Amino acid sequence: MMQPATLVNRALLLVFALAAVAFVAYIKPFSPSAPKEAPGQTLRMVSPSEAAGIIDSVPDTVILDLRTPLEFDQGHIPDARLLDYNKDDFWKRLASLDRDKPYVIYCATQGRSFQTFEKMAALGFAKVWLLQGGFYAWRNAGLPIAH
Repeated sequence: MMQPATLVNRALLLVFALAAVAFVAYIKPFSPSAPKEAPGQTLRMVSPSEAAGIIDSVPDTVILDLRTPLEFDQGHIPDARLLDYNKDDFWKRLASLDRDKPYVIYCATQGRSFQTFEKMAALGFAKVWLLQGGFYAWRNAGLPIAH
């Protein structure tokens, strides 16, 4: 027969284990998924190496850097175009872009670029690839950086 103290210890251990599982599930990193594609649309979240391959192989790809001018000046993907997310007219400027061109978009870590990715999908941009992890992931992958 089990001692009462042993039962209490096992019950406490079970409670702590369940709390740990719940905590890990709660803090699990948020991993957004790509918006649903309309017919004729390509909307993908891609790794730095996949983005580099797209930039090299898809003609006329526009690389949009959504960071601030200061961030851009400290380093960016070669041939990237700055479109400062923090500017008052950002959404208007985004909406004025050619929707038929292919785009690779990024910011520092993927926060600003994910919101832009969703908006570009809703606006009907044909081909948009979001760089997962943003510029930091690109840099950490050892890919080329322009200054």
